[in-house]
Amino acid sequence: MAEVDTPVPERNRRTQAAVEADLGALTTFTERFTYLLDREKVTIPTLHSWLTQRLEDCPTTKTLYNIRSGHTRHPDDAFVQEIASLFRVRFEDLAPERLVSPRTAISPRTADEQRTVEQDLLALPTFTERFNYLLTREVVGIPELHRWLTKRLGERCPTPQALYQLKNGYRRQPKDLAVVNGTAEFFRLGDARWLDPSVPASELTRDDPHEAVELDPLDREIKHYMDKVGLLGVNARQIKDAMKTASTEWKRQYLGLLQALDHDRTNPAEPATGTADPSSPAWRAPQFRGPDATRRSHRRG
Repeated sequence: MAEVDTPVPERNRRTQAAVEADLGALTTFTERFTYLLDREKVTIPTLHSWLTQRLEDCPTTKTLYNIRSGHTRHPDDAFVQEIASLFRVRFEDLAPERLVSPRTAISPRTADEQRTVEQDLLALPTFTERFNYLLTREVVGIPELHRWLTKRLGERCPTPQALYQLKNGYRRQPKDLAVVNGTAEFFRLGDARWLDPSVPASELTRDDPHEAVELDPLDREIKHYMDKVGLLGVNARQIKDAMKTASTEWKRQYLGLLQALDHDRTNPAEPATGTADPSSPAWRAPQFRGPDATRRSHRRG
């Protein structure tokens, strides 16, 4: 379950945005796959060697050539996820038509609840114990998990018998990383490494929660509502970096959207439009006018 380093170097923010824009202009997986191979100068043999370390059932080099040439139009989600990981892009940037995963029955947790789950997982020394903890905590049975994984992974989904073997400890852990990723996604862990007892706790420790006090009031409220709607993988430092070039107007509009999402999640019977907390000092009704309009308003000011 250990991660394998990708040969593709990290990109700065501007370059990453350019790559994502280029991918968005292409209409098929084959075009996007070929673009990334050419851009990063990764050959099919190199790709095959890397995937062999990641996938139990790795495609042959012939299959990879078929995918590049378009003879195989679309591989399964597990393969797409690994390609996204290799090339440091998002899954949806490669396969937008298959972005939506089946909705998990696990409710979003608050930041405190998420930290409790993570601390409990770290105290358990085996995958089986962590797997059973999550099944028990969320009151989930193997049949429900299997149905969800079948929709998410397709043919790569393990059988119910294999899942029971994991639960009962007859198998130490899944051999297929896609199953681990899918299980983590189902239980809203945000990072599959929480299921891997071989990963040191130091690699999983989140930022000190007191770091949030370093955010300005508007950014702090954005962080608060991101946690409430279940976007728990983003820490204070990331928000500070992401928001440093954003105007106050854009921040307020983003906060309004988060507040509306939170209201919709907690009050599904009521309309979300205009119902976010107006008493918040940062609240303004979200009105998307586009970046040009924002720049014009700044010039007028």
